[in-house]
Amino acid sequence: MTKPVNPRGSKRTYASVTITTEADGLSEVVNLTGYFLAGVITSTAWTDSGIGFKVSVDGSTDMKDLRDTAGDLVTITTTADQATVVAATNFLGFDNLQLVSRTTSGAVIAQAAPREIQLALYAYVTSGS
Repeated sequence: MTKPVNPRGSKRTYASVTITTEADGLSEVVNLTGYFLAGVITSTAWTDSGIGFKVSVDGSTDMKDLRDTAGDLVTITTTADQATVVAATNFLGFDNLQLVSRTTSGAVIAQAAPREIQLALYAYVTSGS
């Protein structure tokens, strides 16, 4: 095994959420404080759909659809048993994150059964850390 140059403590961690079979296609809320989302891994039984995001900035559960600067919903395309990278800068500054099973146009797609999704998280790196 190759050893890294200048090894240091890892800034990576992960969390798991479950998208329910409810008509709203939502997961539970994840507290992102100090981290940003870097990627997602879907389960082997994932019902094909995109994954969209809802966020809040004040720690409340008043979640808002995450949109890009053009006003489009931020959605990633994924399939079952797939690791997908996300544009981490989309999530900087948000306290809470919630995932939603939906199309890129925003139509919710209910999962056939509760589906676990793993979230790859990375700690904010500031000067001096």
